[in-house]
Amino acid sequence: MNVYTSRITSDATDRRPGSRSLSPLYATLRASPGRAAYNEDGTYAQTAFSRDTQPWKNPLGLFTERENDLLEWRTYGNLFVDYNILDNLVARLNTGFDHGTGTHSQYQTPEFSMMGSNMDWGNIAESKSSNYLVEGTLNYRFTLLPDAHSLSLLAGGSMQYDDSYGFELDGTSFPTTKTMYYNMGSAENQTIGSWRSDQTIISFFGRASYNYQQKVLLNLTLRGDGASQFGENNKWGTFPSASVAWRMSEEEFLQSVDFLNDLKVRVSYGVTGNNGFSPYTSLARVGATNTYTFDGDQSLSGLGSDGIFAPNPDLKWETTKMFNIGLDFGLFASRLFGAIEVYDSNTEDLIIDKPISGPSTGYTKIRANVGSINNKGIELTLGGHIVTAENFKWTVNVNASKNINEITQLDGDNPILQYISRQPYGEIGEHPYRQLVEGGNMGDFFGYTYRGVLQEGEIYSPQPNTTKAGSALYEDISGPDGVPDGIINSEDRSIIGNATPDFIYGINSHMEFHGLYLDMFWQGAVGNDVFNFKAIAHDQSLTTRALDRYSSVNTSGTRPGVDWFANEYGSYVNTEFIEDATYLKLRNLTIGYNFDLKKVSWIQNLSIYVQGQNLITITDYTGYDPDVSYNYGKGLWNDGSQNSVNRGVDDFGYPNYKTYTAGIKVTF
Repeated sequence: MNVYTSRITSDATDRRPGSRSLSPLYATLRASPGRAAYNEDGTYAQTAFSRDTQPWKNPLGLFTERENDLLEWRTYGNLFVDYNILDNLVARLNTGFDHGTGTHSQYQTPEFSMMGSNMDWGNIAESKSSNYLVEGTLNYRFTLLPDAHSLSLLAGGSMQYDDSYGFELDGTSFPTTKTMYYNMGSAENQTIGSWRSDQTIISFFGRASYNYQQKVLLNLTLRGDGASQFGENNKWGTFPSASVAWRMSEEEFLQSVDFLNDLKVRVSYGVTGNNGFSPYTSLARVGATNTYTFDGDQSLSGLGSDGIFAPNPDLKWETTKMFNIGLDFGLFASRLFGAIEVYDSNTEDLIIDKPISGPSTGYTKIRANVGSINNKGIELTLGGHIVTAENFKWTVNVNASKNINEITQLDGDNPILQYISRQPYGEIGEHPYRQLVEGGNMGDFFGYTYRGVLQEGEIYSPQPNTTKAGSALYEDISGPDGVPDGIINSEDRSIIGNATPDFIYGINSHMEFHGLYLDMFWQGAVGNDVFNFKAIAHDQSLTTRALDRYSSVNTSGTRPGVDWFANEYGSYVNTEFIEDATYLKLRNLTIGYNFDLKKVSWIQNLSIYVQGQNLITITDYTGYDPDVSYNYGKGLWNDGSQNSVNRGVDDFGYPNYKTYTAGIKVTF
């Protein structure tokens, strides 16, 4: 039995990606650095965006004057029991639970409230979640001939249940700021809400494993999974898999090869399913509505369609079929070891939120199975015991992988556009940043090609209304038969980058010296692009990027001085904001010491350690972190999560945290 519990308190800041008026990070990036932060009497000075004249909330106040407190309790554990029914027949019962509660309390004074400058705001939200697992298996092992054939058979079933619920209180216009969120009943305006969500997965599975003299290994599995999120006609999915491995190094014809101690070839094929989406979206959901009227004038509240997801009783599992071939090897008594693996996978029946006609159906989208994707790749691993002296040991593992992605099928012939939901400024509309087409890549960026700025006295015929020096110019790339047509319009958009790395890699290093040990893990990506939405805010703020603006005194400036985003040509989705995000990170560094306790009989092991995560980032990316990808935008695949469609967008995301840990490990 294992049980773990934790209590976490947080004094957080608002870190909403993409929010112009609510995010302290955004306000900091846009604030004019030439203005004082405080008035002479010590109060917060009003600031303004560099390009704006209206007062704006002081970024320091947004960081420090908003209460944003979290309290979380989490307890989880598992218990398993084995019982030997026969010598070779073992029954196992495995149970587990994960229970968490959280309270999120917020208060904002009138000066720094999200509700406006004259109204304070308070909120308390509490949530509880529980996850329960019950699993039973029977495992039978037997040997047909001593040291020759062995067979293991396993059969079992499991049920997993998730349940979560919560409520929140919301209030504005409190009689005093002193009580904050501790007296919600005193708010002039109050709202209350509650919610609940649950889902169940039931599984049955079987496995057969065959071993012939450690030379030939065969594994067959079959499982059936039923998940409550799917439509009533397709709750269940069947997922088989098979693998075979041949340890060639055990064969007689390789026994004479002294430097080779392990060589294994393996082949596998399997089908997996995906049910990772919110429940109830296959059903006709109801909600509160004010659209009922009996006199043609007054609207009455009641229950009705929530107007979001249309019901889909045929929604089924998204499946991925993967075939791979691998080679494992060990050389020189395993001083050098590694693996090579190639794979080809097809994901079918993609679960996509398709937009539909609201006026004719009463809904805005339907969650359906549409399209397929192919992924091909190679993965390489190489490790070695560099030093194996008595008092000093050093082991290094290196891995690298490359993946090629292609959209092989979509719903119909029309491209699917993915929009960024955050306009750089309120007066500028949304623009597509990603186009999904058959034959394309899930990570492609889609936009205009920037070609420079209009010089004094210059005329650029594809943009006849662009006459002011310093205006942005875009490349004319489209027309009949691929010949430019002399006008900049939406047809001049093309693929301008890709969020998928050319390859990713990692380096693990472990050193030991007289009980002292040092572990390092470096991880990197090469060739991936990021849409730097933060740079858009920088480009019309008083940052160092302003030094490259075109002006009457800087006619060699390469960046526009006017009409960067709001003119009728192009958009803010162009090559200037697609950046190479190649990086190398020190993900983990651990230094520890294992004590020699030979003279202490009642302690088996004792070690102390300090650890740091995300300590170093090496990159040319101009944002805070090349590994940050947020986009809470509108799109067919997007419900607020990160996935292969909305990746690669730095939508004012915070960088990864640096985390420092110190610990003691004791085994009695």
